[in-house]
Amino acid sequence: MTTSAHKFHGPDGIGFIYIKDINTIAPFIHGGQQENGMRAGTENVVGIIGMSKAAEIANKNLQKNIMEMISLRDGFIDECLNGITGCTLNGSLISRLCNNISLTFDGVPGESAITMLDMMGISCSTGSACNSSDAKPSHVLTAIGHTEEYARNTLRFTLSELTTVDEINYTIDNLKRVVADLRRLYG
Repeated sequence: MTTSAHKFHGPDGIGFIYIKDINTIAPFIHGGQQENGMRAGTENVVGIIGMSKAAEIANKNLQKNIMEMISLRDGFIDECLNGITGCTLNGSLISRLCNNISLTFDGVPGESAITMLDMMGISCSTGSACNSSDAKPSHVLTAIGHTEEYARNTLRFTLSELTTVDEINYTIDNLKRVVADLRRLYG
């Protein structure tokens, strides 16, 4: 199991890995004998402390935060599906991460929508965060049988426990305008 601290508001550049059986992997940075010979280099102690504190804070109100994000997520999805024609939810309405929304908008190029939304202070992406600089369509959407065009018309929004109702409403209002404007432009 791996994670990055920035996923729970910890410092960038630090994460952790849990390996059940250390004999199942080989070192990827050779040199010193740190971490039982699994990696070389000096540990980022300040980053580790920051990650630990962020994990402690995130865990403190975890269930409450999850329920609040689910409520915001479901409201966002409902507003988009019922308020924007040609909007499709990717994935299950129920069995999904509490903070993830993936929507496809017919006739709306995702990159154009991202640019317009960014000018309004709204951040989203066309694929996974780890591929945000990649212009290729989501490999997940194409792997499950969607066309490249469908994948290119997809936007991914991510919430956190810091997301507010006002931010959701602002995003939805502007998303509706952007989708309408781009459909007129590309229609």
